[in-house]
Amino acid sequence: MRILLVYPNNTGYSRVPIGLALIYTCLLEAGHDVKIYDTTFYNIFKQTDDDIREKLCEDLGFIKNVDVIREGLRGEPVLNMPQISKKQLKGIQKTFPFYCELPIWSFFLIRVAEGNSFISKVFYAVLALWFKKIRAISST
Repeated sequence: MRILLVYPNNTGYSRVPIGLALIYTCLLEAGHDVKIYDTTFYNIFKQTDDDIREKLCEDLGFIKNVDVIREGLRGEPVLNMPQISKKQLKGIQKTFPFYCELPIWSFFLIRVAEGNSFISKVFYAVLALWFKKIRAISST
């Protein structure tokens, strides 16, 4: 499957964030053809650069202008890709801190926690406790 990750670097940060790199690596390891559209070296202070990035995403069908305003402000995913649904993106958004802190072997457990079923909620609660324990240990 071909996937485009868009990194709208609106702060001038000079590296791809660890979260995006993690998602990129996971998708590559799963056998997907993944590209990152990185705007780091675009002049972000010109309206035309923003227009170009937004137009690219709209042309590819990944976002609609209405989606960005209505859903983005609510914290909902605004991407609409055939490869991954908004529901799946919402699950990843919910469990993203777990992917950052917990060991790789636990990713299959985190994947279950991304859902909305009773089992998913149980997995999420257990992983949240584990996550808090790891955070407490690492902060001491």
